[in-house]
Amino acid sequence: MAQMYIYRRKSDGRLEALAGISQARPEADYDRFPVDRDQLAGRDPNQVFQVIDGELVARAPSLDDIKAAAVAQAIAALEAAFERKWPAYQFARFEKDTWNIQLAEARAYQADPEHAATPWLSATLKSGETVAELAAKVLANHQAFKDAITGLILARRTAEARIEDATTAEEVQQYLTAFIQGLD
Repeated sequence: MAQMYIYRRKSDGRLEALAGISQARPEADYDRFPVDRDQLAGRDPNQVFQVIDGELVARAPSLDDIKAAAVAQAIAALEAAFERKWPAYQFARFEKDTWNIQLAEARAYQADPEHAATPWLSATLKSGETVAELAAKVLANHQAFKDAITGLILARRTAEARIEDATTAEEVQQYLTAFIQGLD
């Protein structure tokens, strides 16, 4: 079976992966397929390109292509909305990598302050701070994050379902436009 990759033409004539298509190749491969701007003049700007066994083939996007791209756009819009609303959650990766440890120790401390093992929390206390204070901050931050994420996950799942239920490209675009406008 031929391996398939889906691309869309950018305004400069170069190709980009059609968002949301899991088989899309990394951008490093795009230059392998030079696209003649004159050849593309007058074509549908939504036309996609499919690479099958190393050959670039232009075709109109299918409804599934349009839906996949719309889901990816909806997710990107949700991520941007989250970043605007919750800039405090833009932590370094090494901090995010410890959230499970922080939460486990904070919960253990909350359940049994006298006997809980809190080596990570204890090691990261700032001057004058107690384990009880840091544990309370960790638990409060976890709840705020969980509340924010719950709404975003529901919005993503609803968007995916509405896009999947659409029967025309116009329905997809109408819903996507309304969805993104509703995030602001």
